[in-house]
Amino acid sequence: MRCLTTTEGVALLSAKGLNLTLAAKITFPATAHNLAVQIPSEARTQRLLARDLAQWLGASDPAFFWLANWPHAKADEATIISALRQAHGETRAWSETPCHLFEPAREGELAAWLGLAMSFGLEGFFGTIQRPQDSLRLAREELIQVSGGDPGRLNAIREFAERYELDIYEESPMENPGTGHAITPGSP
Repeated sequence: MRCLTTTEGVALLSAKGLNLTLAAKITFPATAHNLAVQIPSEARTQRLLARDLAQWLGASDPAFFWLANWPHAKADEATIISALRQAHGETRAWSETPCHLFEPAREGELAAWLGLAMSFGLEGFFGTIQRPQDSLRLAREELIQVSGGDPGRLNAIREFAERYELDIYEESPMENPGTGHAITPGSP
């Protein structure tokens, strides 16, 4: 894993077709289909779902995690995240380097960060560089908003939700997907 500054992250992801503003608001492609899934409350279920979601994103593609709400982490959580970043040689503050890049075939690392983000209630965006239309947005402690260029790919997300008994909130297709605003879930 390596960390990029906001400017570096915006440049890299914009070059791949993912519109990202310097305010760290991702706009999904207009053709995206979306749904939102409840974040599990049990730690074991979070880790299992994180593995499934990492696989869904693409285990063999370079992936990214954009940490959107770094100031909201608790002191113990911040210590863990900082230690993980330092293990990869990153000493700059989260606010300076919010974009985390994962090498291809590092699915385990991506799944670990997904599980950690769910557990800590962090807000952020996960996706792959090669297929940016398929991505995830974690909305603090509440929902995972999934965006897919192909509505058929979202069937796997529905299967995950069913397997882990999670509520699904349909939002597909959206008029203005990925505005970066909080999600207001509909009825499950």
